[in-house]
Amino acid sequence: MTAPVMPAPTPMNPGAGPSASARPRTRRNVELALLIFAMILALVYAGLVDRNTVGTLTPDFWLPVALLSIIFVGAHVAIRFLAPYADPALLPAVALVNSLGVIFLRRIDLGRLKTPERADYSVFAGDGFRQLGWTVLAVLGAVAVMAIVRDHRSLSRYAYTLGLAGIVLVLIPAAR
Repeated sequence: MTAPVMPAPTPMNPGAGPSASARPRTRRNVELALLIFAMILALVYAGLVDRNTVGTLTPDFWLPVALLSIIFVGAHVAIRFLAPYADPALLPAVALVNSLGVIFLRRIDLGRLKTPERADYSVFAGDGFRQLGWTVLAVLGAVAVMAIVRDHRSLSRYAYTLGLAGIVLVLIPAAR
């Protein structure tokens, strides 16, 4: 009796061959590379904000970006273990938008001050730092949901409830 012959992989049929039963790639390294790129963009923006509002680069302009990097790399590690097949573009996009928001709030905080006071204003003060705290809570909440809900398809039963909750959460800042 002869063993069955597996077709060789071709450009038209890349799934053929002995590796056809292998697990699909997780693309977590792509996510990490995009996350690093997002944090570099945030660092450049933070430097520009400090340079343009204070007049010089303060020695600690990079601290909020470093904290955000630690937060989002931690989220990346959690996704690697809890949701390895998740979309690799979502976390870097969220990290970029959130980081730009934190730095933008810092720019607004600096803009409220008189020019001589700006150089002494701590990066751990104001709305920018408060947003950083909300980011920590949101990432911890997302990791907790990933740990609790192992199969995302089970959430489809609550689609309308979750949609309504999302709309209410988006409207909360407008009430302030």
